[in-house]
Amino acid sequence: MPSWNKGARKGLDGAKCGTTMGYRYERGVKKWTPIAWGSQAWCADFAKFTWYWGKADVAGINSLASSFKGYGDRHHTWHPRGSYTPKPGDAVTYDRDHDGTIDHVGVVVNSNKSKRTYSSVEGNVGVKYGNNKKGEGLLRKTGQSAVNTDVVGFTTPVSKK
Repeated sequence: MPSWNKGARKGLDGAKCGTTMGYRYERGVKKWTPIAWGSQAWCADFAKFTWYWGKADVAGINSLASSFKGYGDRHHTWHPRGSYTPKPGDAVTYDRDHDGTIDHVGVVVNSNKSKRTYSSVEGNVGVKYGNNKKGEGLLRKTGQSAVNTDVVGFTTPVSKK
């Protein structure tokens, strides 16, 4: 086993998270380097990843789904449910258990203004929201209602300057 893969942690389902090779920016330079994976919910990491490679400014976004609302508030690109037709690239935030806390995020891939629906791609999707029994899948959800009470709102990314 390579030295950079020793001591891999266990994931949510008991599987090793480990380390893989991947691209990362270090001091402004894109490098192919070992990346250690942690065991946590990763929907926000996936959404941030899509924005990052889409050349969006991702400063201030962390591993919490709620950080996308904070980002939208700071950049004046936050749109509460029912006030906006989502566009491809927007982050959609959810409060799936209706406790007042944003607990999931995905990325809009298309929308239909007349039907008030959108499609998204979302990471770390569990049994209720997909067919992956381990709850760690990537799923494209289509024809979702943009005014469903699970949806908190949408955030539009801002380009890097």
